[in-house]
Amino acid sequence: MMRSMFAGVGGLRVHQERMDVIGNNIANVNTVGFKKGRMTFEDVFYQTLEGASAADENRGGRNPVQLGLGVATSGVDTIHTQGNLESTGVNTDLAVEGSGFFIVDDIGQKSFTRAGNFTTDSNGNLVNSSGLRVQGWNINQEGQIDTSQEVQGINLPLGEVKNPQATANMDFFGNLSAAHDDASFRTSLEALDSLGNRYNTYLDFEAEGGNTWSFEISINHPEGIEDIGDWGMENDQLSISGEIEFDELGRVRNIVQDGIEIEEGETVFNLPEFTPENAETVNLNIDFSGLTQFEGESFVDRMADGNQMGEFEDFTIDSSGVLTARFTNGEVEPYAQIALASFNNPSGLLNEGSNLFSESPNSGSPQIGPAETGARGSLVPGNIEMSNVDLAEEFTSMITTQRGYQANSRTITTADEMLQEVVNIRR
Repeated sequence: MMRSMFAGVGGLRVHQERMDVIGNNIANVNTVGFKKGRMTFEDVFYQTLEGASAADENRGGRNPVQLGLGVATSGVDTIHTQGNLESTGVNTDLAVEGSGFFIVDDIGQKSFTRAGNFTTDSNGNLVNSSGLRVQGWNINQEGQIDTSQEVQGINLPLGEVKNPQATANMDFFGNLSAAHDDASFRTSLEALDSLGNRYNTYLDFEAEGGNTWSFEISINHPEGIEDIGDWGMENDQLSISGEIEFDELGRVRNIVQDGIEIEEGETVFNLPEFTPENAETVNLNIDFSGLTQFEGESFVDRMADGNQMGEFEDFTIDSSGVLTARFTNGEVEPYAQIALASFNNPSGLLNEGSNLFSESPNSGSPQIGPAETGARGSLVPGNIEMSNVDLAEEFTSMITTQRGYQANSRTITTADEMLQEVVNIRR
């Protein structure tokens, strides 16, 4: 009877511990990135009253006679199933769809988390709710993101100013109609110098008959700029003219231009350099290879590089964790990439509180790399991962735990009553 009482006490203890696990799960039902716990039981040492015996020619074998001494906690596992994603629309909120973990740093100590409710601090650092810096790779001096290097704190270029970039390339594409021998067409494009000054650039086409169109490129002075060099200066503008010859398939065959030698078959040429006041020399590269001469209406469109000065405006994050900065001049540039870590045994991680995990001897070492590589999964920007706690499952477990606790308490009271009967024999 004493054995049954101790077994009942052990049952009360482990069911109380299981209730602690259930209570913690329910308490964290709305905790971002929380992973529920699961407690399992195991039976404990058995007292052998009689050992087993094998069968022989005269007598059959006998099973062992053992009395169990109760129950104990086998383990409390962390269940790393995927939690539901909740859309927030906040560009710093991230959810991992897969088995990866974000990496955060606390003065050199790396921790891991599934909670992606991040924000930026006053210095442009990407941090979690505790102020720990999110780890990844920043752009290097060569303008590249090198994911083979050690991870570091992600930093955004808050307040950064992008210098103006002079226009170097103008690409024209479209169709100059083969059906009109006397047609003319004009398109315009802005060019920029190294100071960001705007130049109105005009391109006029006129049909010369057959497969030939003449063109004239003119670049006007920007307002406030009085000296843009000595080449071709006429009526405060630079100008140059030539002819485009198309082949029988309607493709550019050759360009003839006075003053500039263009080799046979070339469709790309450079305008002579000019130097605006206080700015760097401008050399425009003109590409006519995108023009055709087919039947139908004439239209010409264009693209050009170059930007005015721009200030950091905002950023976006894609599914691979690349942070792309956007500037007020329309320029976009990748600036950093968020790192993820995966583990051979994520259930072996140590819970540190504050939605953080740390490496343990049984979790394996972190395998760090970009999202969408290895087994790390991908990122879902503008979302956060919610707790994976299922309330229906937890309430069901709570009922069975309560009944188990009650049954073990009945074991103790029943054994006590039996002992009381023994005490009362003397009466």
